Amino acid sequence: KSHVIITGVPVASYKLPLEWVSEGTVIINVASHKNVDEAALMQIPGVKYVPLVGKVTVAMLERNLMRLYENFHMKPRKMWQ
Repeated sequence: KSHVIITGVPVASYKLPLEWVSEGTVIINVASHKNVDEAALMQIPGVKYVPLVGKVTVAMLERNLMRLYENFHMKPRKMWQ
């Protein structure tokens, strides 16, 4: 269980298992599909749900993911290059 859960599964059939959600959890959906059962989720006390984020946020997340991949898989470089 976590205090923050970010979903981004690009499949309409995926739903976040509610046993992963505890009281007071913040859930952010960055996928274009609803990854949670909103009605059931709202029955859990203190849950804060962000159903959508903007296109710029998604673009920045994708950019950061690509940077992470490059930094992990590329040969180390000197900082000034």
